[in-house]
Amino acid sequence: MHEKGNHAVELDKKVAAVCGLYCEACTLFIATKEDPARLKGLAARFQVSEEEVKCYGCRSTKRGPYCEKCKMFSCAAERGIDFCVECKEYPCSDLKQFQSERPHRIELWDDLEQIKAMGYEYWLNNIRTNYACPQCQTINSAYDLKCRKCGEPTGAFIGRLLQHIPLPNAILVRSYGIYSPSKRDDLSLCREILGQGPVKEPEFLDWQCCFKQSDDHPERCPVCGKRLILTELLPPLRIRHRSGDPPPIEGYRKAA
Repeated sequence: MHEKGNHAVELDKKVAAVCGLYCEACTLFIATKEDPARLKGLAARFQVSEEEVKCYGCRSTKRGPYCEKCKMFSCAAERGIDFCVECKEYPCSDLKQFQSERPHRIELWDDLEQIKAMGYEYWLNNIRTNYACPQCQTINSAYDLKCRKCGEPTGAFIGRLLQHIPLPNAILVRSYGIYSPSKRDDLSLCREILGQGPVKEPEFLDWQCCFKQSDDHPERCPVCGKRLILTELLPPLRIRHRSGDPPPIEGYRKAA
């Protein structure tokens, strides 16, 4: 039983991508293993043959056209690490860009941290439940809105994704709770009860102080360095234009 367990772990590691993605929930992997119709559609979409589009997981000998050129995979191989989270430069710019490009990668940082803390076997057991149909336990991709086997809705990923999106017209705050500026007295009381000393408030710096050490002072001419003199204040323009279009230049010419 122990040998079978070890064998299963080795197979599982092929679907634990170095970047922290779960390969079994990838539409290419699903198409390759179980869904010929999906494979045919993907081949037409990528304009390659069905054999070229096949992918058996990040660490397999046959990867899809996108994963075959993966920067993270080749980088991890060069550095001798199993996952990006083990790298001294984690998270690098390539991984940050990769994470931001697709909705299903929104949980990438949490997944990598769990791999680092608990090991990939523990992570695989947990991540499977996120993509398994609650009715028949079939693994679906993040973009399968219903189970590809039994037809049950599989909105678990969409539900988790929506937790990161503010509701329309929601008012967002940058600080809240006991650290809110309106709660300074309460925060001081809490620190006193806990035996903490008073915290020195940072010195307020206006914009003039911030620019003292700068060569590009906004009050001086960038050409001759002499101090600029205010001669007139122009009221802000209220020009109506379509959202996304640049403001009409004629309005600025008239104001000038």
